Amino acid sequence: MPPRLSDIAREMRGKEDRNYKYIQRFLEKTKPQESLLRLFQKNASFVIGDPTEMPRPQAKKTDYIGTLSDGQTSGYWLMFLSTAFHGRSIPCGFVSNSFKTINQEATFRNRHHFEAFANVKDLIGDRPLVLDCEFSYLELMENLVFEGINFVIRLKVDPKFANQESLST
Repeated sequence: MPPRLSDIAREMRGKEDRNYKYIQRFLEKTKPQESLLRLFQKNASFVIGDPTEMPRPQAKKTDYIGTLSDGQTSGYWLMFLSTAFHGRSIPCGFVSNSFKTINQEATFRNRHHFEAFANVKDLIGDRPLVLDCEFSYLELMENLVFEGINFVIRLKVDPKFANQESLST
């Protein structure tokens, strides 16, 4: 689980409550997404899109918090965009959204994905966008084609073959 602002404030030198306010003021003045764009590897041959559930079990009264896919844990949805660099995935952008909002309107997830990919279209250029199986729905694929975004979707496939005996001969 990623560190919370309070965890970071606690580890900083000085008083925790003062550090927390300092972090909040810093985040109000800066734009984390713009800062992450500086980490984009211009020579990357592809861009990775990775959806992640962010648990926030303590945030019961926060508007954007909904229930994660396990049906019990409170949290929200975050999609990272990253590029490969020396065997690691370096984040270069993100889009967040509430499970509460997504669950209220069935088509919201699709529109949210469309917006996220349209926003990074110029950044990606001709590079393929590599996505996991969560993105393997027809409406999104049609939208990616319409937007002119090259994409690859990794599907989970059972490695067993229907007729194992024919392979052993």
